[in-house]
Amino acid sequence: MNDSLFAFFLASLAGLATGIGSFLALFIKKEHEKLLSFLLAFASGVMLFGALTEIFQKGVAALSQTHPEAEAYLYALIAFFGGLIFLWLLQAILPESTAEKRSAILIGVSLALHNFPEGLATFTSALSSPQIAYPMVLAIALHNIPEGIAVAVPLLRVGDSRKKAFFLSFASGLAEPLGAAFGAFVLLPGFGDTIFGVLFAAVSGMMVFLSAFELLPDALLKSRFAALAGTIGGMATMALSLWLFRL
Repeated sequence: MNDSLFAFFLASLAGLATGIGSFLALFIKKEHEKLLSFLLAFASGVMLFGALTEIFQKGVAALSQTHPEAEAYLYALIAFFGGLIFLWLLQAILPESTAEKRSAILIGVSLALHNFPEGLATFTSALSSPQIAYPMVLAIALHNIPEGIAVAVPLLRVGDSRKKAFFLSFASGLAEPLGAAFGAFVLLPGFGDTIFGVLFAAVSGMMVFLSAFELLPDALLKSRFAALAGTIGGMATMALSLWLFRL
């Protein structure tokens, strides 16, 4: 297996772990309100912790490669709030009668945008050093599992079929191999640090919006205790996956 094909395989493996979360969500029944509350909050904790401690910082670091530190941070902040406002406006044009389905759509869009550069990063790291790529793939796969749950659970709650919920949730993870394919065929000549930095910072803003204004409020309505436990558990899971990434 040549290096490019192996790098693409690793990136695809990480992205397809979303399907594990999609599959697990199929066994959650609608009447399990406390479990649903926990899982929604868990996904919120995963995204909130990852967005603020990792993805935004990656954006700042990438922008710092081409801009002075203070300027890079300002551009990252602008992109962060731009991503947040983008989802706020997108939410406003979606019908209120499908609030839970709207959550799934917004989550799917945000995660796909997040997974695309993630797949590209995994691909390029695997090309440079498989020893670096292995822990990255494991960490990404671990936090892609609750991401799959985050998309599937709201769809199941509004009565969509399990098959539809699974495939739409699973599809959000396909952006990762697409990002790897982009790396393979375009290979970054015009996709420099500035674009990477803006994209990461904007996605972090989207994920904060989803966590704070979509998932967590819905979880709190069902069970405050389960929502708090889920948020802490999601943050701890993301923290563990990021720690594994650094081993």
